Amino acid sequence: MKFKLIDFVTAQPAFKVILNKPLDPAIAFRLSCLIDTINDSMKKFNDIRMIQVEKYGNKNKDGGYNIPKETVEEFEKSMEKLGQEEIEVQYEPITLSDLSCMQLTPVCIHGLMPFIKVEEK
Repeated sequence: MKFKLIDFVTAQPAFKVILNKPLDPAIAFRLSCLIDTINDSMKKFNDIRMIQVEKYGNKNKDGGYNIPKETVEEFEKSMEKLGQEEIEVQYEPITLSDLSCMQLTPVCIHGLMPFIKVEEK
């Protein structure tokens, strides 16, 4: 399956919720493998993001960066382009039934949608 980097970014809070709840062992294993891939991709994403922050931003006194108004648009375009990069992942999607053992908020489900196979009735 192909996912965009932005899918990984959006799903991180939701994965933190479901990975700390009891799941069927097979589902837990599939999600654990997916999380390994996501973590590797997110490290690379954050490394490249930092390069872009340094390129378009100004370092301030406390060591952080500010993106000046003049470069905000270019920075945002570069980050949008990065977020649209696709990653090929070997992954068997989970279903909503797989998650029926837990209470999840709509926000959590929304974050997981790229990774969930919607079941036909």
